[in-house]
Amino acid sequence: MDALAALRCAELLIRHSQEYHALDAEPFPGLQLSGKTPEAAISGVLITHYQSLGNAKAVSAMTTIAVPGWFRIQSGMDAQDWLAILDEHQRVIRGLYDDRSDEIALLIAYRRFLEKRGESALWALVQFMERYGAFVMKANGLKQGNRIRWVTRFTDQYFRRIVMGMNNQLMDIVKNPGFEAIARAVRQATVTAQNKRARRDKDAWREVRYELLHDIHRTRQVPGNAFVECVSEFISRYNYENARRREVTKDIQAAPANVSDEEFKSFIGVVDRHGASVVGALLAAYGSCKEKWEDNQNNGDNEEEK
Repeated sequence: MDALAALRCAELLIRHSQEYHALDAEPFPGLQLSGKTPEAAISGVLITHYQSLGNAKAVSAMTTIAVPGWFRIQSGMDAQDWLAILDEHQRVIRGLYDDRSDEIALLIAYRRFLEKRGESALWALVQFMERYGAFVMKANGLKQGNRIRWVTRFTDQYFRRIVMGMNNQLMDIVKNPGFEAIARAVRQATVTAQNKRARRDKDAWREVRYELLHDIHRTRQVPGNAFVECVSEFISRYNYENARRREVTKDIQAAPANVSDEEFKSFIGVVDRHGASVVGALLAAYGSCKEKWEDNQNNGDNEEEK
């Protein structure tokens, strides 16, 4: 609830600002956000936790959740991006159940992101998304009684926008053609493949690599070349799978483009410059996002009747 309160607060500030208010929303007098972020108006939400002591209640903790200040609003398009990102984050948080241990851990991790600012906040978000991608693969398509569960996936374009606004140096990684190509391959072999398989899509021909995101997380923390070897082995299998698909269907467009040697070399250069720990975390986070062109079916509704 407190994470949603901070996100909703940022949304209301934008929707009722003098410059970017919605046509059906009354602007708040003096609320100007041009060249600013929502946190310039309200820096945070103070949260007070109470503990029951029989007939009385005592304050057990007081914390502050930061109102997002991810990037400056310079135009109406920036404001629209803000609202889309805030909506997506709220749908992600609402889709998690706080009565399940693995999901409450994700909620706590997201809350830590909102408790921080600057580079430490971005790193907390990356670590949350790294874990959330593995959760998406486990939860999507899971039958619960007479319902099938589908959870919201983050969008790569919106994640890039947050990275660019909070730590421009990391854009050297995210915009690298080798990193982008391998992240797309990770996405195709994990969350996208699993989503198609769960929906019984007729185009669900690719093997779902359920272990890949865990392997990336594990090897990025190991000294030496374990991370690069993990990625290299995956790319080899991914390219072979693509080639086999084209051969079987006799259609060159039946599978996406392979990761080229040049793209892999470019990726290795990024790892050399920034380290396996940073690149690996970003790869797992970015690779588990969906691209904006992807089919939105079952990507926004948490459950549907079956």
